[in-house]
Amino acid sequence: MAKRASTIGAHKKVVGKAAVLKQLEEGSSIIAACEATNVPRRSFYNWMNDDPDFQGDVFTILNGRTTIVEDALFGSALRGNVTAQIFWLCNRGGGRWRHVQQLEHKVVGETLGKIIDKLNDLPEELLPENDGDNGNGGNGQKRR
Repeated sequence: MAKRASTIGAHKKVVGKAAVLKQLEEGSSIIAACEATNVPRRSFYNWMNDDPDFQGDVFTILNGRTTIVEDALFGSALRGNVTAQIFWLCNRGGGRWRHVQQLEHKVVGETLGKIIDKLNDLPEELLPENDGDNGNGGNGQKRR
């Protein structure tokens, strides 16, 4: 009887894996594939950890999706979509193109110098205790 239960469990696992893979091939997310096939996500991730073939099949399917999107992005870029062109060049341009952002920071109210002066005027008891590396070479003194 135990052997029969083991065989049924093994068959159920094979069927479950195949069903999940089919759902993933059809575009389902991992969560949706598990829900559609009544496979607990815990089982899915156990299979991923314990079965290198199953893991390889899942990764192949997911990588295939990435390829489809890359091809669609490239097609959009070729058809003149400037945003797609910029995205492609910044992410696939082999380091020749970079996305550079320039940020401007403003201190509202007081200048940074005035803020630092106020911090320097704090009483000793409000300064942090020596933690071994407080920016003064570890000499054990409080920062000033």
